[in-house]
Amino acid sequence: MRLHSNSIINFSLLFLFFTGCSSYPTLKKRIEYLKTIPKKYHEKTVSKNNIKIIEIYDKPNNCKNINIYIEGDGLSYIYGSVSDNPTPINPVGLKLFLKDTNRCKIYLSRPYQFINNKKANKRLWSELRYSNLTVNFYINVLNEIKRKYNDKSFTLIGYSGGGTIAALIASKRNDIKKLILIASNLDLKKWYEIHYLKPSKYDLNPADFSKRLEKIKQIIIIGQNDKNVNYKVIKSYLSHFKNKKNIKVLIIQNMKHNDKWDEFWKKEEKKILN
Repeated sequence: MRLHSNSIINFSLLFLFFTGCSSYPTLKKRIEYLKTIPKKYHEKTVSKNNIKIIEIYDKPNNCKNINIYIEGDGLSYIYGSVSDNPTPINPVGLKLFLKDTNRCKIYLSRPYQFINNKKANKRLWSELRYSNLTVNFYINVLNEIKRKYNDKSFTLIGYSGGGTIAALIASKRNDIKKLILIASNLDLKKWYEIHYLKPSKYDLNPADFSKRLEKIKQIIIIGQNDKNVNYKVIKSYLSHFKNKKNIKVLIIQNMKHNDKWDEFWKKEEKKILN
């Protein structure tokens, strides 16, 4: 696919370009992935202001810190338009959560992933996915978790667009112990520019909140062969920070954007989370 400087490519074509998919599993099959999760985990729907997500947890009681996993954008766009449902084909964020050996952990989907609701507002997984509305929803979710479990802090682990959300959440809180951002588009302006995409006017860009994020430990992990979020995006994000002492960047050899991050996490999660 040849990209021209005067062209605008929609997200659906970008999805096909990076995955090579000409077809994808039905919504029913994508939602049924939840049935493969071990029975020890609990699942519930969290709803507020017409936004719904799935929360999955073990037993995060008496935890000083809870690891919060935030899913990627999923199947947001396909075949020339916004998809009917954003449930991911490959739920990387959920797979990372399941590999985490810590009991103090919670998984959060993105709006309407794993939920069959034909009346859901598609803007929530398109132009509003990185908006103030969406970020504030997750902030309220964390507030409720904190009230319920009385934890002192959170470690946020976000995959792809979930890392974008994680960074934006962290910029508005003072209880984030660590940010772990995997294959995440952290400078949306640069990311759009690289892929010749038209930004949403509702976007909040993590790079614009560098001053607030400087004091938080960040581990940024990208794949060497990632054509979606490459090092140019991360380099641009880092350029916004005057003080980079709390930021560590890991480039994983031979890894692509939608690769087997769960296998990497199984080997490295204890080292990275500690």
